[in-house]
Parts: sequence; structure tokens; C-alpha cells
Amino acid sequence: MKRPAPFVSLAVALCTGALLAPAAHAGCLSSVGAVGGVTDGASDAGSATPEITRLDVRVDAFCHVVIDPAIAQTDVAPGATVTMYVDTDADPSTGDAGGADRAVRTDGVPGLDGRSVIGRWRRSGPPRFVFDGAHVGPIGSAGFTAALDDLGVIAPAIGVRVESVGAGPYPGVDRVPDASFFRFPLQFETDTPSCVVPKLRGLRRRTARKRLRRAGCNYEIRGGRGRVRRVSHRPGTRTTDTVIVRCRRR
Repeated sequence: MKRPAPFVSLAVALCTGALLAPAAHAGCLSSVGAVGGVTDGASDAGSATPEITRLDVRVDAFCHVVIDPAIAQTDVAPGATVTMYVDTDADPSTGDAGGADRAVRTDGVPGLDGRSVIGRWRRSGPPRFVFDGAHVGPIGSAGFTAALDDLGVIAPAIGVRVESVGAGPYPGVDRVPDASFFRFPLQFETDTPSCVVPKLRGLRRRTARKRLRRAGCNYEIRGGRGRVRRVSHRPGTRTTDTVIVRCRRR
């Protein structure tokens, strides 16, 4: 489940006095191997633009995905780029204008491999992909392999699209698929995130929230400002449930 937009969460908190924590992300334990792909038969890229002929996607049994676009020119020419966009949550309202939440870019730089890290969509400041995520392994001339957890996959299917941009002052563009995403179904098992409830009684609301976050708990804080008076779980309890905390003034 996606976290609500910040202004929505704030409005709910102000109106109800309750503060909800984002749900903890469950890690992938195992996945079912699968292979899929889509072919782009037309030669619709310019001479200086990497021609994408096919997009292959596959998942192994160990929660790793391979996204491998086939390039007709074998290598990405200097100055050109190939970017793979991934919709990780099947929610078109998140991510960039097309709904992509992650991206990996291959730069045509002699002697260098531009497929270093995963880019994540950032809304703050100028909306853009910021390439500061986990490192990926290169596959083929422009593709990569990465863990599903590193990509932040939470949906039973991912959407993939690839875009190449040529070099020069008037670069051409090639996209596969030509519109929307190639949808690739996934089957994977996850662990159940749990936390050990910290000692909270008597703490200020802000301090209690910090301790719950540090413990990795799903929580809901009810009541206005003040100190913690009641907690739904005893300190030291390991749970996957939402910890309900009630605060009030003296």
C-alpha cells in the first residue's frame, strides 16, 4: 500500500489527532522464475540513436530481476543514453508522468559503465530522477540486474519501458514499448516485518514516535500533545500489528 501524500497525511492528523506511520516494507524471500519480453520490429531510431530491437525481462528464484534491452548497434555510442524505467507499485499517480518510480541509465561513455546505481523519483525540488540508490550489475550492452527489494517492488507486476536518446544537437529517440509500459507479472514470497515494542509510557509524543520508528514498528498515535498514557502492547513484545499509542496532557 502506498503512503499517502504528505499534505493528505498532515490534514488527517490535524483533523483527527491521530498520526499514522507508513507500513514497513516486507523483504522478498523467494520468487518464481519467469521470462517475458516485447519486440520492436520497426527501425524508428535515427543513425545516432541506439536502436532498441527487443526488451527482455526475467526473474530468477532468488528475488532478482534482469531488464535487458537488445541494441542493434551492439554498444551505446558516445554521447547517447539508454534509460530503463520501472513502475514498482502499479500506481500511475506515483513516480514520473508515466508512473515510473525507478530508473537505471546507461551512458555511452568510452571506458566507463554508466549503469552504476538505481535512480528514484524525487518530488521535492525540481521533480526528477536522482541516481543515488543501490548498485546494479550490468547485463548485455545496456541492461542490468538488481534485487527486487533494491528496486522497491511491492506490486504483483512491474511495468517496464526503455528509452534511448541519440547523440548530437538534434538527438533522435526510440521507445519500447512505444506507449505505456510492458507489464511483467511477478510471484514472490515476503517475510513479515515485525518490531519489538519499546518502552513508551511517560514519554513525550515526539520522543515516542522516534522510538517507534527506530524499532521499525507500524504505529498509530492518538490524542493531542502531551505524554504517552496508554500503549496497546507491553514493552518488549514482538509484533507485526499496529501499535496504538494514546497521548494526553496531565
